[in-house]
Amino acid sequence: MTIRRIPVSLGLQAELFFYSQFKDIESHHRIETASPGLNTVSLRGAAMSRNLCLTRQCLGLVTRIECAIRPLAGDTGMWTLLFAAGMAGEQPSALKAQGPFPGPNAAESILDTIVQALTLHGYELADDPQIWCLHMQAQLREINGGRCRNVGGFEFRPPH
Repeated sequence: MTIRRIPVSLGLQAELFFYSQFKDIESHHRIETASPGLNTVSLRGAAMSRNLCLTRQCLGLVTRIECAIRPLAGDTGMWTLLFAAGMAGEQPSALKAQGPFPGPNAAESILDTIVQALTLHGYELADDPQIWCLHMQAQLREINGGRCRNVGGFEFRPPH
């Protein structure tokens, strides 16, 4: 069993990227946190959405984190988590991908843990539509492009 501790006081960038500590976590691992409630509370009543938006208001500014779960190219059954963060009404200041995960359930489990941790830091789930989905789609295309080049070992090099 892998156990990770999550830091308690985080800034916006750290709050988005703290999950980089979860790289080797799969759905069967338990995550121990500094807050006991985080280990027991689950945001999943029914099925968790594969697109989430979290917001936090502080000093009159609204910070926003959008999350999406997407399959990777190649019909391998691998999925990834995509995140975009920034100030509401502006372009995202950070894009991040986490994974790959063996199936959507594993990705949803990690996303559930991340959302729980962010809610402890003042973020709330919002019903807002995703405004940065094109940025996350571009990130996914970049990931899939890299995977295709690396998996097959084929790289097109036109003659000069």
